Amino acid sequence: MGRPKLDTGYQKEGTKLDTGTTHGTQAHYIENITVLSNRDIDSAVVKSPPPPYQDIIEDLNNRSKRKHQWWAEDTKKKIKARFNEGFTLEDFIYVNKVKTEEWLNNPKMDQYLRPKTLYGPNFKEYRAQRTKDEIEKKCKMRKR
Repeated sequence: MGRPKLDTGYQKEGTKLDTGTTHGTQAHYIENITVLSNRDIDSAVVKSPPPPYQDIIEDLNNRSKRKHQWWAEDTKKKIKARFNEGFTLEDFIYVNKVKTEEWLNNPKMDQYLRPKTLYGPNFKEYRAQRTKDEIEKKCKMRKR
């Protein structure tokens, strides 16, 4: 088969490669190159199912009596970001419940019952909050 071609790093596509070496420098040879297309890469990556955007937003709409669109790109981005952090559908349902209980009848905060606010950077803190039921149970236990 002969000697492998020398990669000098200065070759343009479609030109012959330099087969010589420069005195005193190490030679770099091209061997066994595999070129993958985007289609090959996409098929090789195991894709996880998309987050349940519709379920999350329908729950929020039912609780808040709103009509947020689950297919809106900004909404999907925020939900996807939280899923990438490890949050689950149950976490979103919980946050929807906690924040609607807290904000729905509050004229100042009612406007923030939206995906942009709920699923943004404060999501983790919202998830750590207790529901009204949990707080009431704890208060009753203290009174006993």
